[in-house]
Amino acid sequence: NIAEELDPVTLRSFGLIPALKGIQNSLHGVNGLQVQLIPIQMTERLPPLVERMVFQLIQEAVGNVVKHAQATSLTIQLVRHQEELSISVEDNGIGFDVEAVSQRHGRQGMGLANLRSRVDALGGTLTIDSRRAEEAGSQPSGTSVMMEISLTPHVDTHE
Repeated sequence: NIAEELDPVTLRSFGLIPALKGIQNSLHGVNGLQVQLIPIQMTERLPPLVERMVFQLIQEAVGNVVKHAQATSLTIQLVRHQEELSISVEDNGIGFDVEAVSQRHGRQGMGLANLRSRVDALGGTLTIDSRRAEEAGSQPSGTSVMMEISLTPHVDTHE
């Protein structure tokens, strides 16, 4: 379990990017997975609550890749635009039918439901684009999870 393997002390003590580098290092090479972390304009720390919630979002998205995607490449990108943060988690895995999984009740759809509720709590938007290998044709298969969140303090802390 990725969430159990990671040390929250790194997040609290050093911030989001060092904690994400911990994810990168712990997963690099696991099942042939190559992990790339691209922080852009992330020179200052985010508010602690936002850092924790963003870390949890990325943990959830990365956990889905490890569990389901059969990917060999994973890219985590964070871009700070003044008071907004764009996060993307992209893989080259087998892809899936986003609509079918979103409508399912039970374990398989829980990762997406968790992502959606956490992004909603931050007043953000979540976009998931996935192309299954058998439908990709000349396009690459894989999944892209994009999250846009505001960094202004209107975070809903009632979880």
